[in-house]
Amino acid sequence: MAKDKDDKSIYDKGIELFNKYKAEASELHSEVNRQIRFVMDDQQWDATALKSRKKRPSKVVNILKRIVQDEVNRVRKASPSIRVKPAKTNAVNVANLLEQKIREIQYNSTADTAYDIAAEHALVSGIGFLRVDIDYPDNMSMDLEIQISKVLDPTKVYFDFTVPTITGSYWKDVFVII
Repeated sequence: MAKDKDDKSIYDKGIELFNKYKAEASELHSEVNRQIRFVMDDQQWDATALKSRKKRPSKVVNILKRIVQDEVNRVRKASPSIRVKPAKTNAVNVANLLEQKIREIQYNSTADTAYDIAAEHALVSGIGFLRVDIDYPDNMSMDLEIQISKVLDPTKVYFDFTVPTITGSYWKDVFVII
């Protein structure tokens, strides 16, 4: 009985925390959506401005999309990846082993796509995310694998906006709507 009560309280705390983060994020997420529509969807005229123009031209020449794609291509060429630097000189072998394992995880989970999408979102709207997941590689396996996944919509990530940095290093709780 006590376990059910504890589980329910954890669930209730999670719902309460999610609602708090969602309320804090609403303004940021609406601005992110506006910026994405402005740059990527060529929606540079809002509805009231278009209506007020009546029959006057409202042509959109979107040069920002090309600039964003150029920058994303630069990120692709730089091929970002995780680097391991040993804290002590005698830990070089351990760092090399860790780096090899990380490269294997990146390759198996097509992390380059996650990096590209996160970079594009960061360039357009100021925030971009990727996820580090632990999942089963297939339905028949009992082994868990680490995977780097893409987040297609940065407005589906809810976190504590009161932390001093947005890098995620201080986050205790994060909600990702899949």
